[in-house]
Amino acid sequence: MNPQVTKLVATAGLLFGIVAVATGPAAAASRHDSHTTLFVSNHRSTTWSHERHHDGCEHATFTSIGAAVAAANPYDTVIVCPGTYAEDVQVTKPLQLMGRHATINATGLANGIVITSSYVGVSGFAVTGALGEGILAQPPGAAALPFLTTAAQALQPISQIGIWNNVVNANNTGGDPVTHQCTAHGLYPGDCGGGIHLNTVSDSFVTQNDVTYNNDGILLTDDAGPNFGNYIADNYVAHNIYECGIVMPSHNSFAVSYVVNPDQTTFTTGALTPASGGVFDNWVYHNDVIDNGTVVVPSFGGSGSGIGIFAPSQGSASYDNTVIKNYIVGSGQSGFTIHAHYTGGEYVSGNRIVRNCIGTNNIGGDGLDGPSTNPDFSTTGILVFSAVHVDIVIAHNHIWGNKLGIWLSADVNAVG
Repeated sequence: MNPQVTKLVATAGLLFGIVAVATGPAAAASRHDSHTTLFVSNHRSTTWSHERHHDGCEHATFTSIGAAVAAANPYDTVIVCPGTYAEDVQVTKPLQLMGRHATINATGLANGIVITSSYVGVSGFAVTGALGEGILAQPPGAAALPFLTTAAQALQPISQIGIWNNVVNANNTGGDPVTHQCTAHGLYPGDCGGGIHLNTVSDSFVTQNDVTYNNDGILLTDDAGPNFGNYIADNYVAHNIYECGIVMPSHNSFAVSYVVNPDQTTFTTGALTPASGGVFDNWVYHNDVIDNGTVVVPSFGGSGSGIGIFAPSQGSASYDNTVIKNYIVGSGQSGFTIHAHYTGGEYVSGNRIVRNCIGTNNIGGDGLDGPSTNPDFSTTGILVFSAVHVDIVIAHNHIWGNKLGIWLSADVNAVG
């Protein structure tokens, strides 16, 4: 493992009171005496009653998660006892939120859990039914700033978030019933935000979660500011059929500077502006990414890739990310995909795709930006498309069962 990643996971273990192991964190009960543990039970479940003696649940003083979180002091622990809770939980302070066979059924609600503070750990929940994301992390104020209109609006990322050992299933229910795209007021546009969404987050981890039957699986974006230094590892991401499995798109128009060329139709990129935006220096490590983006759109192709990096417009940038040792198969588009959609003005260089196992993918094909771009409708392991120059590392991957192993557009310089 990269030394920086090892340090990140070890540091997170100390912050969240957990034990860090080589492939991610595992929960262990450990808190400083100066902090309080609050228990939540809605007394509706008897399945686990024989296990609840002397574990704190028999003395729970809160019947809702939200009430316990509101009452907690910073760095307290909130333990949620067995049961089903119909809530949209807002975590606005540093704390540990730990589920014990607890389900958050967010049917009809915007989200299951929303994190708007640094130093938060969330573990042990089943989260289902939300209109938008099952678990969303973003800075305070980001909800009122869906996309930046000036670089000065960029927010500082929240950091030291841990999301591990959760089941995030069948969220993103608020979209159009046919296209599953979200257009309603208050919902994340496009794909309803995925099962787990880190928006403007740094130095955090998402590990050992089951993320299934959402639109996207795990989504990292820079909508409100930069997104960097995150570790996405050892997750099972499967059957998110309307979008990608794990995806790192830049939605920020101020992540890289650009100028309009004399032809008035193309753009040239300048200096990166990481203080304003960009998705960069993230690690996607050792995930199982299976059968995502499989819905086929006529003439367009599959709905999403297994793991994707995208820069859809001028000023957007997703770069210097590492995708390593993942197992990817059955995706609607290629197993690993990069799209830099427009003719210049975006930046996707410096990404590294190494030592992945990639089976048959691109089963729906990839229409790219239209017929003039020579779309790829063959099964393909890795596809990188850009109308402008890109430098990338593609090395030591095991690719099998495709008509094309690696598909590159003309301006892509792939080393490895």
